[in-house]
Amino acid sequence: MMPSILAIWVASYIQKFFTKMTPDVIKVFVVPLFTLLITVPLTFLVVGPVANTLSDGLTNLFQAIMNFNPIVFGLVLGILWQVLVMFGMHWALIPLAISDVATNGSLSILSAALLPCFTQTGVLGAIMLKTKEEKVRTISMPAFVSSIFGVTEPAIYGCDTANENTILHFMWRF
Repeated sequence: MMPSILAIWVASYIQKFFTKMTPDVIKVFVVPLFTLLITVPLTFLVVGPVANTLSDGLTNLFQAIMNFNPIVFGLVLGILWQVLVMFGMHWALIPLAISDVATNGSLSILSAALLPCFTQTGVLGAIMLKTKEEKVRTISMPAFVSSIFGVTEPAIYGCDTANENTILHFMWRF
């Protein structure tokens, strides 16, 4: 997920450049063409490897924190979990989880990731009960149901990104 996000970010700058430089008559065809012609190779050669390096670095950082103190690891993971999910970086922790199962026979690493999911469910319940806006209630109801089963992406992208106070609130309340 991180290479895709970084590639879109890079493509936005390339697209803005070509939008300014291209005449209006051919803009509809030329801007997307040249944006893709530059972005795709750049993604394969630069952006993808950089994103994978960031993912590996994140895995190493979390492993170092876990080796230092498992309680601190749980606290850091719990606070950052929803942000990691938002950017797809939570998959960087799967090698740690597999290693944990192979070493200890149990999955204790990702247990701290359950608490933010429960917190997200509680925040969505409060939003459903307290909001006066029908649009917000309509979005929060299905997100609430899916978050009960541990799928918090609808809540993150539908409710949390629309209101920055929501994501900061449940990160702090964790």
